[in-house]
Amino acid sequence: MSNGRPRTVCFPFIGDFIGGSHLSALGLIRNLPKPLFAPLVVLHDTEGPVAELFRREGIDFEPAPVLNRLERAGARNGTAALNVARTLPALVRYLRGRDVAIVHTNDGRAHLMWGLAARLAGSKHLWHHRGDATSFGLRRIAPWLPNRLVAVSKFASPRPGFISAAAKCSVVHSPFDVMKAKEVEREDSRRNIIATIGCAPETRLLGYVGTLVDRKRPILFVEVLAALRRLEPSLEFAGLFLGNALNGLDDAARSRAQALGVGDRVHFMGFRYPGEPWIAGLDALLVTAVNEPLRKNARRSNAARNAGHCSRFGWQSRGRRGRRNGHARSPGGSGRIRKSLPKTVRRLRLSGAHRGNGAQPSTRPLQHRAPRARNHGGLRRPAAHGRH
Repeated sequence: MSNGRPRTVCFPFIGDFIGGSHLSALGLIRNLPKPLFAPLVVLHDTEGPVAELFRREGIDFEPAPVLNRLERAGARNGTAALNVARTLPALVRYLRGRDVAIVHTNDGRAHLMWGLAARLAGSKHLWHHRGDATSFGLRRIAPWLPNRLVAVSKFASPRPGFISAAAKCSVVHSPFDVMKAKEVEREDSRRNIIATIGCAPETRLLGYVGTLVDRKRPILFVEVLAALRRLEPSLEFAGLFLGNALNGLDDAARSRAQALGVGDRVHFMGFRYPGEPWIAGLDALLVTAVNEPLRKNARRSNAARNAGHCSRFGWQSRGRRGRRNGHARSPGGSGRIRKSLPKTVRRLRLSGAHRGNGAQPSTRPLQHRAPRARNHGGLRRPAAHGRH
């Protein structure tokens, strides 16, 4: 506390795009210790999807002092640098005027725009890294810009090196409530999905959950669906993309689906909140991603008791290995994953048989364990970095 008052923590968001990281930030904002900290939420786009989410959840926010913002997935060039420089005076004045103690940034554009402003304003900058450890910003900018860095897992943390942010990084696992998935009625969720996409009641529902980005390999998801159709032509199934797209990957996935003859089986549902009813209504969750920083969707799928299929590369690889209701595969193309599709098909057919007699398939959900206390303590001191 400062002079007996809570310290102000600024949470700036661009606001024109929404994903799972915004839900994690929402939980952090809600659970800040109120006697110690006061959240100040700032949006550049006050009519976008993030603003809609915050209004729905009762989170107060203010418009940013400047509307100017970096383009999503824009080029790292002189134009971007000039854009950041133009916003700095207004952002610095704003932070000083609001007596902001800490600036918490949640994504690449906010890291750049507000991180430098925090430095110039005399505020501490906390960089929250939710991506993989190979990202440009983490390797090239994080060593210099933030005062402290938080990663959502050890896998997502920067690797030690001569120029690295590893020494100032702590691991704090993003909290999520798997009980929400357990409390959802699966059959109701399934019926709602069936009605939404307009398919037959016996259709098996396979899901891709997350933003459509290269690392999550949405094209591979489509190729797996095509392989499933070749393997089991009599099986009625639909593939659902539950997430927004970057860099036109929705159009690329749609084109690939048409080329492989499964265009009528692929549905682009966009970002859905809350996500638990959608995950619970699936017959199988297919996680084609590599370099996943956190196995959140695999855990939610386990809690919802649906079949899972993960690439064994990244943090999520440990969430499915050895579980009766999931399969982890080494990363690769659809050829590698195709080898284990017969097991997934058997589970899909089994789920249909159980659904027909009103029973639930026998599965063993992965139990969620709360992050250990030493990870929370990492907010106050650097974490020890061992082998990654």
